[in-house]
Amino acid sequence: MSALTSAPELVHAPWPMSAYGKNPFGENMYRCVWAPSRRRIVYGQWPDGSVKSDWTPKYPAVGERFILEKWLPVEKFAGCTREAWERQNSLLGPYPDRGDYEIIFTFDAEAPTDGALRTVIAAAEFGSKITMAENRSFLKQQYEDEEAAKYNELCDRIRSRLPFMGSQAISGRVSRGTKNFKPMRRRPLPARPRNVVQVTAGGKGKRSVA
Repeated sequence: MSALTSAPELVHAPWPMSAYGKNPFGENMYRCVWAPSRRRIVYGQWPDGSVKSDWTPKYPAVGERFILEKWLPVEKFAGCTREAWERQNSLLGPYPDRGDYEIIFTFDAEAPTDGALRTVIAAAEFGSKITMAENRSFLKQQYEDEEAAKYNELCDRIRSRLPFMGSQAISGRVSRGTKNFKPMRRRPLPARPRNVVQVTAGGKGKRSVA
């Protein structure tokens, strides 16, 4: 692998970040930087035909915006041992034994205020304390709520197309020469968990004799 030039200068937002914690190497746990200035090492063949390692934008899809990055230890950033990295990811440069920073939030083009930084970092810290089991439970609850909402919406659409008596079925014997009938009593809907509404076509009722 050919020698690399020094990394391009990283453009930081004009806010001190030391108040939000330090990593084991004494560096800021969080940093707010200009996305186009954030670079990474990529190895391959370049437009001029050369084959080498060089610095390229790490977040080209973000565009010209400020981003918030959080430092990750090597076991989370690399996700493998040094031997596995050198065997599988050597094209991405040397093993990141000091960890590295990863994007967690994208701001507008203007530099974020200190208040906005505090809000985003507080949310990130809270999220990092949620366990996998709690996250699965939340997602399951969210899915059930969405399904219940869809079911209720369907029920509302069905009711809007029923006669004026709603979902109540009409039962009765009509005698000849008259149009009088006694409708059946509507049974109460059975209780359903999680406020899910059940629509029935009506139960059997007592019929009156004309």
